[in-house]
Amino acid sequence: MAEILGRALFVAGLLAVLASAGQAGPVGGCLDSRQEQDCEVRPNRGYVCVYRRVDCRKAEHQERVEAPVFVSTFPFFGRMRMQYPEPEALIRLSVAVPRGLELRYAERSLPREVNFHREADAGLTRYVWEARSQPALKKGKQSPTITFALADTWPNVAASLAALLRARSAPEPELAVLVARLSEGKPKAAQRLEALYDFVAKDIASVPVSMEDSGYLPRNAADILKSKAGNDLDKPFLLFAMLQEAGWRPELVYMETRQRDPLEASLPNLRQFSAAAVRVVLNGRKVFLAPVGEARRCGQMPGKLRGMRGLVAFPEEAAGALITAPSRDAVR
Repeated sequence: MAEILGRALFVAGLLAVLASAGQAGPVGGCLDSRQEQDCEVRPNRGYVCVYRRVDCRKAEHQERVEAPVFVSTFPFFGRMRMQYPEPEALIRLSVAVPRGLELRYAERSLPREVNFHREADAGLTRYVWEARSQPALKKGKQSPTITFALADTWPNVAASLAALLRARSAPEPELAVLVARLSEGKPKAAQRLEALYDFVAKDIASVPVSMEDSGYLPRNAADILKSKAGNDLDKPFLLFAMLQEAGWRPELVYMETRQRDPLEASLPNLRQFSAAAVRVVLNGRKVFLAPVGEARRCGQMPGKLRGMRGLVAFPEEAAGALITAPSRDAVR
C-alpha cells in the first residue's frame, strides 16, 4: 500500500518540483511576475505543498502536492530556485514544520538580496526566504537554490529500504537457472562477473524512465528479467540479485547523477538519487558496476556517474555509508 501511494504521489510531486526548478521567467522580461512555494509538514510527517507562478500578463499557474501520510520511499523533500532566466518581482519560499520535527536546509550561492526569517505560528515553526525585484540570471550561471527536508540520517534512510529490497531480490528459479547457464565453463571469477554484467548491459533494454517517474524502489528482479527491460535503478538491481545468486556479496548503491543538482550530504533523503550501481569485491579490490546508458563493458563507468556520490543501500551490514564512485573505468 505504501509503495502504491508513494508512486501515485510522485506524479503530483514531480509537477511541483519541475515547476519550482524549471519554469521560465516572465515573457518579455517584465517585473510583474512572481514565483512562490508554500509547504506545510504535518505531525505525522505527511505534507502539503502549493506552488504558484504568476507571469507578467497576470496569468496564474498553481500546483498542489499532498501526501496525507509518511511514505518512506517518498519522503518530504524540496528545492526552490531563487533566480530565473528573466527578472522576477517576487520569489518566495515558505516551509512550516510542527513542533517536534526539525527542518534542515542547504543554501547554494544565495544572493544578498534574499531575506530569511523564522517565525512561530500556532504550533508551527515557519521558515521563509524572500527576494524582491530579482534580476535575470546571467547566461551560463547556476541558479542559487534552497534545498530542504526533514532531519534524518543516511543509515536510517538505508534502513527504511532494507526489507523492501530484500523481498525484491529473493531467490527465484528463473534467476538461478540463468546464473548457472551464464557461469558455466568460466573458471575465473572475473569471467563469471563479466558474463553476468554483459547479460544485463546488453540483453536487458534500457528504459528512459526516471526514478522520479517510476518510484524509488526497483521492480522485483524476476519481473525485470521477464520483461527484459529496466531503467537506471532496475538494471543495476537485477545485476545485484544475479550476483547474490552466484554467491558474491554485492552492495547496491543509490547514486546521484551529473545531470541533476548536486547531492546535499547534510540532507539525508532518498529523493536526491536518480540512478543505481553495484559494488563488489573482485580479486581483493572493490569494483563499481553500472550497466546503464553507454556502459556496455564490465567495469566501464557511465559518464553521468563518474566521481559522483552514492548511498550504500543494501545489504544491511554495509548500508548507510556515503561513498564516491571512481572517476575512471575499473576494467580496461
